[in-house]
Amino acid sequence: MSIKDDKKPAGRKVVVGLKDTSDYIEPKREQSHLSVTSRHSVRVTFQELLQREINKALLSRSHYHVYDVKGGKNSKEVTPKPIALVIDRPRHPLLDSKLPELSEKDTGSYRSTRSGTSSISRHKSTRDTEESKLVLKDNDLYDYLTSHRGRMRRRSEAEAQTILAFRKTRDINTDPVMKTSTASYVSFYEMFDTYRMLSKMGTSKPSAEEEKSVAIALQKLPFNEQVNALGRLPAFNLAGMVVMRLLAGNEYSRSQKRFRKMKIVDRMVKHINYKYSLLPLFTLFPYTTDGMRRAVCDISFCAKNSDILAVAYGIYSYSAAKLSKTGSVCVWSIKNPCNPERLYNYDYPVVSVCFSPYMATLLAVGLFDGSVEVRDVTKYNEPPVAISQRSTSPCVDPVLSIKWIKQAKVIDSAEIDPLLALSQDGSVTKFNIINSPYLAGFKQTVLECVEGTPEGLNFTVTPELERQTIRRPQGLSLTKHPLQQDIFYILTDEGCLHKCSTNYQNQYLELLKTHDGAVNCMDFSPWSPKLFLTCGNDWCIRIWMDGIFRPLITIKNLYAPYQWANWSRTHSTVLLGINRKQVEIWDIRRSVLKPMSATFFENSFNTLAKFSRDGCNIAIGNEKGNVHISALDEMPFPPYFQYEALEKAIYKAVATDPDLVIELRSVGYFGYPNKACVIP
Repeated sequence: MSIKDDKKPAGRKVVVGLKDTSDYIEPKREQSHLSVTSRHSVRVTFQELLQREINKALLSRSHYHVYDVKGGKNSKEVTPKPIALVIDRPRHPLLDSKLPELSEKDTGSYRSTRSGTSSISRHKSTRDTEESKLVLKDNDLYDYLTSHRGRMRRRSEAEAQTILAFRKTRDINTDPVMKTSTASYVSFYEMFDTYRMLSKMGTSKPSAEEEKSVAIALQKLPFNEQVNALGRLPAFNLAGMVVMRLLAGNEYSRSQKRFRKMKIVDRMVKHINYKYSLLPLFTLFPYTTDGMRRAVCDISFCAKNSDILAVAYGIYSYSAAKLSKTGSVCVWSIKNPCNPERLYNYDYPVVSVCFSPYMATLLAVGLFDGSVEVRDVTKYNEPPVAISQRSTSPCVDPVLSIKWIKQAKVIDSAEIDPLLALSQDGSVTKFNIINSPYLAGFKQTVLECVEGTPEGLNFTVTPELERQTIRRPQGLSLTKHPLQQDIFYILTDEGCLHKCSTNYQNQYLELLKTHDGAVNCMDFSPWSPKLFLTCGNDWCIRIWMDGIFRPLITIKNLYAPYQWANWSRTHSTVLLGINRKQVEIWDIRRSVLKPMSATFFENSFNTLAKFSRDGCNIAIGNEKGNVHISALDEMPFPPYFQYEALEKAIYKAVATDPDLVIELRSVGYFGYPNKACVIP
């Protein structure tokens, strides 16, 4: 190491560590560098590095002497004294911590320009990995789109259709609430009476004193009267109903879940058999106090709540060994299949019941003596809303069928929708519910025997039978048109369909001969307002098209009449038929020669059946009064295009009749708008 000083005289030099000054050689200047290596990663500040170098220099300097070579060998020693530097900066505790051992490739050093400190760090290098490349690529793309040429790119807005992901099933969605604004004129007297009545009713709960007074009044009664008085309390009846529902849920929980479609077959299942079977869920046994068994005459499901159904018990067939003189109506719920939640007893057999599809709490009841009642099922132990009277409805024959119809749209009208009642003598009466305890009824249509040859099937009447017939045919059932609210059909024992309208009294719009005998049931397809089926006592089920006076398909299995037949609500090509012995399931897409399955329940004769609102369950009644509720099981998956499957099956069935194919093609499209499904 050589040192030059401009203030010293020329030729004077200072040499370090030489024994002889003649051996002096001018050293080469080299750039000093700093190298620090360690097996562990330790952070070192610049002051510590400087202190280390000073200590090393002092240590090496202690082994050398400095001489002045101007005087030759007798030079003077000018060695300086050692210099000690003290750094008072405290040591950071993190500097003593040790990190895992890494390779030399993971060593890095940097110098901070702001703080003036140097740092040595060791870390795993990730720059050459796939993750680092993706991060760098994403950073470059972000810079390109925000600050470089990509910022000036051309942009446009567009919409895209994404895949719908249904988080909930459609069955749990509630129906929209229909709201209308109506205006009415009231006087001050009516307003005063209304508010006074509301103030008497009150909205607050009964106080403790009132409850105590009721309890004291019950305790003063004898024990037998206490039980009867307690049973008449509305609160006790409500509590008993809730408790019975909870107890019934322990036994029928699996059946209730199946009724609600909580357990359905997965479409991705590997093995499945299409057996078209009926799975029994539970049986509703009749609730009787006199021990008399009454036949199930009619069944009606609530339009807004499919868990509730009303069953009419009375006389269905006169061939029974003993006919009941009384009847009843039971309102059942699948939450409690053991006991009915409403029970109405009558002095005459009940023949028909029907829930209102427009006001779901109203239930119309038709009796054997020709009278009609309307009840509100939400009110317990209260008189009916309205009943018929002999002055407006003098009919004395059984009311075999009841249908609610939609009234004409009137802006200021707040009346309840009317209903049609078909009597056995062939007369149809229209009843209106007014502000009165009685129904306002008037004659809508009176049937007469068919004269001449009607459209439809060809038949001949023998002279002996013609002399025995009366002037009026026997009415058996009513069916409404699915689209036209004023059109309804009357089914008679002559095997004819009488197409009538509420706008025209005592007139027929159309007459069609469908069966060689009584026609018992008629049902429109949920996928077509022009396609309907009929079943009758000639052992046949026939499928008809509106405008074509010949049956498209005729199916027959046993030599027994069909009491009831309906289209399936879930499969467009499946229909169900009931005779006295069994329940048959037909699929016209597969075969029209034999049913896909036949189910036998018990020895008692079947009377009729009704689908639930969703169409996945069916209630079947018999002459013993039992109602078997079953679920459609092991059915094929419904086709995605229901109307196309139905149309293809119909054309396949009539392919052997060229004239019928031409007539069917002339009808054209016979489905609902947008190929929708409308449950009648």
